Order: sequence, then C-alpha cells, then structure tokens
Amino acid sequence: MAKKAIFDGADNELRFEECSFYCIRIEIVCSKVLFLGGHFGISTMSEDCKLNIKNTEKVDFFGTDISSVSLGSARSTLSNINALKAIYKAGKISNSFTNLAKDGVDETRAYVKNGSRKYFIKSDAEWSEKVATIQVVEEIRQLKQDEIEESQAQMQAEH
Repeated sequence: MAKKAIFDGADNELRFEECSFYCIRIEIVCSKVLFLGGHFGISTMSEDCKLNIKNTEKVDFFGTDISSVSLGSARSTLSNINALKAIYKAGKISNSFTNLAKDGVDETRAYVKNGSRKYFIKSDAEWSEKVATIQVVEEIRQLKQDEIEESQAQMQAEH
C-alpha cells in the first residue's frame, strides 16, 4: 500500500471517477480537480487520508465519500473547495472540510449504514432516507448528461 501519492498535472485538469484511495497522504498540483464518486478509505494503519492541494483553483467532491479524508495544506491555498455534493458517514467528517470548503458540507448528505447499505439520514432533502449509492449513481449520470449537452451546445455555437 502506498503511503504517498503525487498527482502533478500542472495547468491541467484532473478528474478522478470512482477512484478509491487508501493511502495516507495524497498531494495534488494542478489547476482543477474533480472527484466524481469513489471514496477515501482508511488504510491498514487506521489513519485517515490526508489530501494536500497546492496551486489549485477549483476542487469539487461530487458524490465522493469524504468520511476518511482531511484536507492538509489546502489551508494555505486559495483553492475554491466545493464539498456540498460530497457524502460522508454521519458523525464522521473532518473539521478541515467543514472549515475549509467554500460553503462547508451539506448536513443532509450524511449517511448511516444498515448492514452493507448506506442510507442518507432523514432530512428535507429529496434524497432523504434513500440508498446513498443509488442516489449518487443517478446524480453522476445526470452530471455527465449535462456535460454532454453543454459540450454539444458549445460545438453548435462555434459552427
């Protein structure tokens, strides 16, 4: 198991789809990052992952389970961190996300486990008490569809 992973994309955009990270320290250097689905897990040493974000303009956590990750050197960056669409186990969210993410985290995106399934907590949100994995798959499908439609509209506007 890796103890450190470095993703250096410089001015590029990085997109992590359905990735699972079980390492202790991840360092990302690029202009934009999208975590789409997937999760950060606890390694065999039972320590949370630490995510260091450097020189990054925008970081999105969309449908990503951030229960076991804390933001490291993001404290000293001007990164625009969006974790409102992230999911996390109820009662297990790092202070770094609540303090450093632009608008904090959405309290209705917390889930509880019942057997092997994760259910969103009861709230006023449309995903209230739904199976988290099914809801996230649908949200990601909609996001990708929106991206395709936006790309097609842009291509038509150029021609």
